[in-house]
Amino acid sequence: KVQGKTMVLQNTLLHYPHQTVKEFIQEINYYTDLRAKDLYSKKVSVTWLSILIYPKAKFVVNYFGKAGFLDGIPGLVFAMIMSFHSFLTRGKLWLMYQNHE
Repeated sequence: KVQGKTMVLQNTLLHYPHQTVKEFIQEINYYTDLRAKDLYSKKVSVTWLSILIYPKAKFVVNYFGKAGFLDGIPGLVFAMIMSFHSFLTRGKLWLMYQNHE
């Protein structure tokens, strides 16, 4: 909740949360660990099919649904990296189940 006065920005605000692909990958590795642990604690099941389908769906959402294709190569790279994020999460979740059975 914002306390106090708010205003409309007069200039464009450029937001670049990941300065390099390396930083982006490091963050993805960290957050996929957290997400896989969260899903595991909630007993969310994972199958080989979900490991294949979730990343493809994530790519479609980011590249087409969120119009990433309008950003050219950077939009393609972002969509692919987010697809990889989804793959890693499901893959790590699957490994957790394999190691705890």
